[in-house]
Amino acid sequence: MSTAAQFLEALSSFEGMPYDAGPERLDPAHNGTDCSALIVRGLAKISITAGGENSEGLQEWCDRDGMGTTVDHGIHTAGALLFIWGTGPNGHVACSRGDGTTYETPAWGQWGHAMGIGDTQTRQWTGAALVPGLDYSAPNTSWNVPPLARNMHAGMSGHDVQTLQVKLVEWALRSKDEGFDPHTVDGIFGPKTAAAVEHLQTKASLVVDGVVGPKTWATLWAF
Repeated sequence: MSTAAQFLEALSSFEGMPYDAGPERLDPAHNGTDCSALIVRGLAKISITAGGENSEGLQEWCDRDGMGTTVDHGIHTAGALLFIWGTGPNGHVACSRGDGTTYETPAWGQWGHAMGIGDTQTRQWTGAALVPGLDYSAPNTSWNVPPLARNMHAGMSGHDVQTLQVKLVEWALRSKDEGFDPHTVDGIFGPKTAAAVEHLQTKASLVVDGVVGPKTWATLWAF
């Protein structure tokens, strides 16, 4: 049985793929996807045939198999599906990475409407479900500190910078302290992101240098 970790690995292979809601979006050879096609194609990579081709169909499939769950559980479970209704005729679906972020499309930021990393904490999710046939029994590593790929500082850009900004937004919202707010989630480590990092370092009694190294990274995930 395929695992949630394998599902996330399959989805990661689509990073940067352009947004396309056209009729070819489900074709494995097509270089374009929308939110539901991303899930369908990711599951196909691990030999699971999805029981729906759009967000509504995916949620109905999960619910029929008794796999519906609470939004909070979905946010905290790697490989769970999160749904939002009211965003269009077929709603929206994303896959939780279990660490406060998602794989989904479209994703915001400098990559435009492309498959990328989104945020779970600032969204009005209306439903969640586990995927039928997916093994969630492995130890859940959700909310553990993910690996730090590189020290980050002003002038850098990329998905890890975007993840940093998502977590800073979470700090700002949950603490009601605007000093943590990077003001944008665009994957670019600019002056406002640097100021938010320095604010975090000050509050955590760390060296205030604006550089996200192992101690600052671990603190970021300890809220």
